[in-house]
Amino acid sequence: MDDLANEDKRNLSTLELIISEDSLDQAISVTLKRLAKEARVPGFRPGKVPAKLIEARLGRTKVRQETISEIVPDLVEEAIKKDELEVIASPEVEVVEGEESGPVKVKATVEVYPEVNIAGYEGLEVGITGIEPTEEEIQSRIDKLRATSGELVDQDRPIKKGDRVTVTIESREDPSDPQVMLEDYVLEVGAKELVEALDEVLLGASKGGEVTFLWKIRQDEEPKELVAKVGEVRELVLPETTDEWAQEASEFSTVAELKADIVEKLKELKLNYAKREFRAKSIMALSELMDVGPPRSLVELEVRNDIDNLLHRLEHSSMSFQQYLQLTGQSEETILANTFAECSIRVKGSMAIRALAAKLEVEVSDEELREEIKKSVEAENRGIIPNIDELWEKLDQEGSLKGLRSDMREVKALQWLLENIEVKDEQGNQVDKSVLIDDNENAGSPGSGEGE
Repeated sequence: MDDLANEDKRNLSTLELIISEDSLDQAISVTLKRLAKEARVPGFRPGKVPAKLIEARLGRTKVRQETISEIVPDLVEEAIKKDELEVIASPEVEVVEGEESGPVKVKATVEVYPEVNIAGYEGLEVGITGIEPTEEEIQSRIDKLRATSGELVDQDRPIKKGDRVTVTIESREDPSDPQVMLEDYVLEVGAKELVEALDEVLLGASKGGEVTFLWKIRQDEEPKELVAKVGEVRELVLPETTDEWAQEASEFSTVAELKADIVEKLKELKLNYAKREFRAKSIMALSELMDVGPPRSLVELEVRNDIDNLLHRLEHSSMSFQQYLQLTGQSEETILANTFAECSIRVKGSMAIRALAAKLEVEVSDEELREEIKKSVEAENRGIIPNIDELWEKLDQEGSLKGLRSDMREVKALQWLLENIEVKDEQGNQVDKSVLIDDNENAGSPGSGEGE
C-alpha cells in the first residue's frame, strides 16, 4: 500500500443545488442595491444611483452572473453543514445550468475525510530504548569531563581514532591553481565533524602527508574530490580518574559522588527520551494498521503551514531563505521533499488516533470540555479565571466547540492507546508503562466502547 492516497482514489462527495428563479431574483435585487451604493455616476450623488440604471448599464446577464458567483459559496457551505460532511479541501464548484435564464443548477464536488479502518489495534507492541544508563554511557560522560582537563601531546606516528589533527582542505580541479576551502582546521578523527569519508582516509596517515576524499558539499551537487594536507597530529591524554581530579573538575569530593550524579542525570535524560519514543512509536504502530493513506490535500496543507512557520522564523532571525539554504547545504527541493515526508507521517498518525477514538466510541461531555477550556484559558491568561459561560457561548457561535471536542476525543484515545499497548526494551524485557505516561496522559480514559 502506498503511504499516500492516490489522486484518483480521493474520497469525493457530490452536491447538487437548485436555485429557484424567485430566490435568484431576490438575490439580484440585493446585488443591484450594493452596486448602486458603490457606483459613481455623473449627475447622481454617491449611493443615490437608481438600481434600474445600474442594471441597464451592466446588463441583466452580467448582474445575474455576478449574483450567482456571490451566493453560490454560501449555499454550498450550507449544504455541507446540512449533510454534516467533513470537508478537507476547497469544493470544486460548477454552474451546470441557468447562467443566463431559468433556475440555476450547481454541482459541487468536495473531498471528504476518508473512513479509516485499524483492525488489530488491541494487540499492538512497541520496543523502546532502555531507561537504565549503561556502563558505556556513564564512562562516556566521565571521559567527556576528563577531556576538558586533558593535555594535547604532539605525536610522530600514524593517525589513530581520537587524535586531534590539523588539516588544510584544497580543491585541485585546476592543478595549476588549487583553491583552499578550509585552512588549519582542527578535527577529532572519528568524530564525523566534517565528513565521514575524511575520517576514514586520515586513519593511518602521518604528519606532512596528503589524503584525498569525496565531499558532497551540497545535497543537490555531485561529490567533489578534495585533498586534505595533514598538519599537526596530537593525542589528547586524559587525567587519571581520582578523587583529586573529581574535586578539580566538578563540585563533588569523590569520583563515586560524581558518578552517582551522572547516573541520575542520565536516568532523567533517558526517561524523557523514552517517553517521547514510546508516544511516537505507539502512534506509528497504530498508523501502520490503516487501510488507506493520508489524503494529499491534508498533507499539502500541513506542508504549507510548516513552510510558512519556517519562513516566519527566518524572518524573525533576519535570515533570508537563500541564506538558510546555503547554511544548511540543502536545496529547496530537498527541504520540500523532507517536509512532505514528515507531514505525511504526522497526518497519518493523526488519522489513526482519530480512527481509534471512533472505534472506542470516545465521548467528551460538556462538563469535561468546559473544564478543559477553562484550564487552557487560565494558563494563557496567567491564572485569571475567565467567564466560562460567555466564552462557551462565543465559541459555540463561532462553531469552534466541535473542533475542540474532537481534539479532546483524540487526546483520550491516545491515553487509551498508551495505557493498553505492550512495550519492551532492547532486551525484550517488559517495561513499566507507569513511568512512561505523564500524569496528564493518565488523567482520563475514554468512554466505554468496542475494544475496552
